[in-house]
Amino acid sequence: MRKIFVRSPFIVEIAETGQTGSKIELFIWNQNTTEPSEPTYTLTKDIVSVSQIKNSYNISNYVKENIFLRYPQFLITSPEMADDTHIAFCKVKSYKIVDGVETYLGVETFVCFDGYTNYLDGVNYNDNSDVLLLRGDTRINIDNNNENKFINIWLKAGDYVWTSDGVDTEITNEYDSLWRFPIMIGENTLSYDLETTPQYIKIYADLICEPKYTPVVCNFINKSGGWENLIFFKSKTNSIDVKSQAYQFMPNDTEYNIYDGQSKVFAFNGNESVKLNTGWVNENYFDLIKDLLLSESVYLDSVPVIVKTKSMVYKTHLKDKNINYEVEFDYAFDLINNVI
Repeated sequence: MRKIFVRSPFIVEIAETGQTGSKIELFIWNQNTTEPSEPTYTLTKDIVSVSQIKNSYNISNYVKENIFLRYPQFLITSPEMADDTHIAFCKVKSYKIVDGVETYLGVETFVCFDGYTNYLDGVNYNDNSDVLLLRGDTRINIDNNNENKFINIWLKAGDYVWTSDGVDTEITNEYDSLWRFPIMIGENTLSYDLETTPQYIKIYADLICEPKYTPVVCNFINKSGGWENLIFFKSKTNSIDVKSQAYQFMPNDTEYNIYDGQSKVFAFNGNESVKLNTGWVNENYFDLIKDLLLSESVYLDSVPVIVKTKSMVYKTHLKDKNINYEVEFDYAFDLINNVI
């Protein structure tokens, strides 16, 4: 089953000889839910001309509406299924239309993630592997005061063995599904066995001791549509920006009260920002920073934020020697609660 990333277009094309139009039916559902019996969406198009018969349908936006990312519990000790709405399945039935008569062409089902592809990947980039690691790198820095974190892994239906410090745990999948696997203190390798064919994924966890600053854990959805853990180990700078509206008052009498003033400020509210530093990191950290800047879902210590930094210079050991990245965030809410 092909896996697609719906923050980028995914095009279904129909170009059958003699067609005057075409139709596709989209059946969209989430993990652990039943496939709908009726189409979620039905899309039709007429051809442009007899010499331009190709019809193209971008299905990504329709699927993305059915993916809801809930902030999960990150501290887990054993494998568990990811939230049902983290991914979506999409079955596409295609038809050609000749003078109003429909002819069924075929069907394909996709697994859909809230990720994106790069321009250089080309059109309709997809992944067809049975085991897919939804993270940008296989090496991760972990605060040694933090018990554990997890990684998202897509698993095809079947039996799997999770190996952790020599202990095997069997995982039975009745359906293809997205799982969360913990990365625990003292562990440097995770491996997975797919049925009779060994397929291994190795994650290397580096434990960092930070004696001076309090590390800040940043969780965000990366380009693959999985939760990424990025820890800022060094200095943290908080700031506040307050906004208000000032109005001029008319005195109620020529003999005014000097303590009333001529102007007053209303509609106070504010927003907090924080500037964080990664500490000294390797060159490959730029890929994580790039994913962070492009993410639509970002949290700092479980609090929703918006990435304020909009540009970043790619640093190398050759030119910059020691590499540190500084990123600024705005908290995604006003200081004074004004939710109605």
